[in-house]
Amino acid sequence: MSRDLAGQIKKKEDEVAKLRTRERRTYDDYMQARTKLSTVKMENLQEKANAKLWNFWIKCGEDIWSLAVWALQLFFLMATLMKRQAELAKAERELADMREKRAELVVKDRLGYELELLR
Repeated sequence: MSRDLAGQIKKKEDEVAKLRTRERRTYDDYMQARTKLSTVKMENLQEKANAKLWNFWIKCGEDIWSLAVWALQLFFLMATLMKRQAELAKAERELADMREKRAELVVKDRLGYELELLR
């Protein structure tokens, strides 16, 4: 029973490590997208190419479209990050429960052994 539980704990530890790695990668992607979105700047509208009103509106439309795409990507990255954080928290709780169960079994085994010695 104890070896079986130890094997389960080892598997759960490996699973938690993989989830941590995925969560960290997702967080890095999210931060990069957020940084890139915050650094998007409009070019200087005083340039000759943007002097005409038509070019100005085209430029604004392209910038708005670009920002919308980045915002959408950021939203999906944030949703993925939150999902992976929840998965990680659940796996860590399960691992803690398994370790607690193992500790209880160890205490029971020790008590049983000590009782045998006293008889």
